[in-house]
Amino acid sequence: MKQNNYTVEYVASSIITDIKSCKILKVCKNFKMLHDHCDANVLGCSEELLDAMDTEKAIDILNAAQSEVNLWLIANSIANQIQPQWDSTDVNVECHSAAFKIKHGRNANWDIEEAVCDELWFDTIYLKLRVIVKTKTGK
Repeated sequence: MKQNNYTVEYVASSIITDIKSCKILKVCKNFKMLHDHCDANVLGCSEELLDAMDTEKAIDILNAAQSEVNLWLIANSIANQIQPQWDSTDVNVECHSAAFKIKHGRNANWDIEEAVCDELWFDTIYLKLRVIVKTKTGK
């Protein structure tokens, strides 16, 4: 279906719909892992978008949508690992670790980087992860 008013939310939603419809893609923990199973750059309405507008604007929308999908995949992988007995502190640790990895490209060494924890409370990626995990788990 052609749409003239593509938004990041619309494109991200269309990509997530494709992911949800495939057992293999649903288990991917981030956008990069999708490429192991398909050409992730053409999921959802991505090709339609490229046909509908100039390439530079389309790429900006696609990049933002793929970032949103990446957050959704990461948050879902965190939420799927949560055990019923975990309390909200444990969920926060998981989200902090995921947000740190997204932001810095590596796992945190919390023994020597404890101050980073405070920084993440104001990080937009962390806040999005928390909302997604909280919505999925109620924690």
